Amino acid sequence: MPAPDPASAYAPLVERLAQILDPVAFDDRAEPRTLGALWDQTCRRMTAQQHAARAIAAGWAPTSETAP
Repeated sequence: MPAPDPASAYAPLVERLAQILDPVAFDDRAEPRTLGALWDQTCRRMTAQQHAARAIAAGWAPTSETAP
């Protein structure tokens, strides 16, 4: 599945859900990193975004947005 289109209306929701799914992938406070560690974090971030996009495509919605 390709990365979510940044212009998509769902991009903020995908980003928010991805951060919930893998908060470590979005933690940029780490000490000086090697290229390998940076690549690992980037891969984890992209994987979390893909899982979030799939969940949203399958009909997931935050509880606060589904409440009457």
